[in-house]
Amino acid sequence: MDVRDRNRATLLAAGVVAVAAWSAFVRAAAGAARHPAVGWATSVDVRLDDAWPDRSALTVDVEWPAGSGASVTPGHAPGPRWQGVAAVVPGGGVTVVVRRGGAVVHRVPLVLRPHAAGTAAGRAVVGPTCARATVAVPAGLVPA
Repeated sequence: MDVRDRNRATLLAAGVVAVAAWSAFVRAAAGAARHPAVGWATSVDVRLDDAWPDRSALTVDVEWPAGSGASVTPGHAPGPRWQGVAAVVPGGGVTVVVRRGGAVVHRVPLVLRPHAAGTAAGRAVVGPTCARATVAVPAGLVPA
């Protein structure tokens, strides 16, 4: 084996070691932190607990704070469940309003906490997120 062959072998071995080290670093970093994928919106689902009296006659609405930057698209017919998609979920929370006809039956502040609904590209990239909440029956509410 001449000098050129030894140099090529040394460079090849160094390249293999570098690729292996980089691969191990990337795998370790992916396991340590999850990065949100760009472009996913958060699905929001707010529903009344099944224990609400006359639940089917009630309507749930979610009020998003002014200036929160939330871009919300409701995706349901009025009823005991509010579903929608939000580009941004406000950190300070929302207000849930329960109505019977035009009358407000209950108003409650609620903090929505989005969590990962799945992964988009392996463990390192978080896919779509969702925020779900159930509104309990307030103490003292009498059936209509």
